[in-house]
Amino acid sequence: FQQLIDDGYLGTPRHFRFYDLNAAFANPDAPAHWRQRKELSGDNTMTFGIYLETLSWWLGFPEQIRAQSHVVVPERDGYTVQIPEILQVAGRWPGDLFGTMEWSNVAQYGPDTTLELYGSAGTLVYNFTKDQIFGAGAGDRELTELPIPDELRGQWKVEYNFLNAVLAGGGQPEPSFATGVRYMEATSALHESAATGKAIDLSGK
Repeated sequence: FQQLIDDGYLGTPRHFRFYDLNAAFANPDAPAHWRQRKELSGDNTMTFGIYLETLSWWLGFPEQIRAQSHVVVPERDGYTVQIPEILQVAGRWPGDLFGTMEWSNVAQYGPDTTLELYGSAGTLVYNFTKDQIFGAGAGDRELTELPIPDELRGQWKVEYNFLNAVLAGGGQPEPSFATGVRYMEATSALHESAATGKAIDLSGK
């Protein structure tokens, strides 16, 4: 995906749409999950941080965000839920790129987790659920699947990378501590925006 962007498949990126909609917490009678417990998760909301990290590699960090959120089931088995089950974020990214990001844990039969990226010369769509890339450029009539070379296919090895960074005893692993701070700044900003209704500037962070 990154190589396609770097090779100019999109032209100039103009706007994007990301959504992660599922029914993980749709059952109102289920007890609060650990991700819904503020004392365990802090201000982390659903998979916001996970996908913010992934998208930051392709799009950079947001410069400004505005968010709204909602707790659908406020009481679960005697526990008061404070972490939202619906989150919507609109913002501006580097290069005058505008985008929206949407999460829901109460969406019955939601679509695959997907990023749609629209540019001056083409469109790229990445299906996270199925690990598929679709694209369309000049002269194309519709989106078609773009093959991912085996050597560019990634694998889940977060635990390995973390342990390797610790055992290596040096170097500059990424995400770094400084990058982690930026994630937390964005997480705090979305909560502030959702609480106040105001757009939060992150360009100076």
